[in-house]
Amino acid sequence: KKPYSLLVRVNMIESEDLVKSIVWVFTGIILLLFAGLYFITRYLSIKLWKPFYHSLTQIEQFEIDKNIQPQWLETNIEEFSRLNQSVNKLIERNIAIYNSQQEFIENAAHELQTPLAVFQAKLDTLLQTDNITLAQADIIAFLNQSVTRLSRLNKNLLLLSKLDHNHYT
Repeated sequence: KKPYSLLVRVNMIESEDLVKSIVWVFTGIILLLFAGLYFITRYLSIKLWKPFYHSLTQIEQFEIDKNIQPQWLETNIEEFSRLNQSVNKLIERNIAIYNSQQEFIENAAHELQTPLAVFQAKLDTLLQTDNITLAQADIIAFLNQSVTRLSRLNKNLLLLSKLDHNHYT
């Protein structure tokens, strides 16, 4: 004997449409998160690897015959600091070896001049003697040509050494 009111609610949106909407929203959110994650990691990666790529560029541009030492970026990353120190030591050793080699070539060229000149003089003396056979004259002429070629090579080596030394210092 009491009045009751009955309230019936009917969903106007089909459950199928609701599921599609939820899937689209979640897909959008996931794509947005992945895009943000991609750009954040890309930015951090570029910032993190900057000292490495700078060092790589310095190594690629390094020329041993120029007296220009690479300049390394200061970094808080221990591995990159160790890499830069190791490459710096390697470059210093190679420059020292290169300079020693250049000095040796120059000294060797100077030291070869005297024996070649003496050898050339002795051959000239032999050619001027009276009792030489034709076969001996041919041998002496061949030796004379060889010594002349050696002298030219030695002069060229000395000239190259001087040009190289004076050009880069």
